[in-house]
Amino acid sequence: MSDPEAPEPPPALPPEGFSLRGLTTDGVDHTLKVDPDAAPEGTEADTPPAQSIPADEDRLGLPRDGLVAFRKSGGLRFSSRGFVAFRNGWVVPLAGTTGAPYRMTEAERTTLEALIPSGVSRTRHRKAKGSPDGYGYELTARHGGRTRYAEAEDGAIPEALGALIKVLQQLMPKS
Repeated sequence: MSDPEAPEPPPALPPEGFSLRGLTTDGVDHTLKVDPDAAPEGTEADTPPAQSIPADEDRLGLPRDGLVAFRKSGGLRFSSRGFVAFRNGWVVPLAGTTGAPYRMTEAERTTLEALIPSGVSRTRHRKAKGSPDGYGYELTARHGGRTRYAEAEDGAIPEALGALIKVLQQLMPKS
């Protein structure tokens, strides 16, 4: 009788192999053709990055090439909107929220990058209760090789974080 707790072995490779973007499993590329589905070199900045962060995630994640992820939720009629701003300037709405991807201007990106260090500092802020009909803000940002997380509520936002939240709200993709 087999052990039900034992992991199943991985499936064997088919004898004919399989293609990995033109490479076969024997490790040799037998073709000199360009993949017609691949984007031409230098055009990846012209299309927004794929977004895979769900809007209902408990703690807001940040993709590897993301600069900052921001979510605003609450209000009298509870709603939630958010986006991820990428290093290449693209602003992409979180999955399940409204808005269209767009490209930040160089000035917007520079301002955002300048505000991140003070907005997500290492110091902890006392979490105070905000208004019951107010909004809650959460953000995850990458600065200094580390990923930092901050959250605040209307009426209890530290000054430095408030400046960053103000800029992030202006960058929110339009519906």
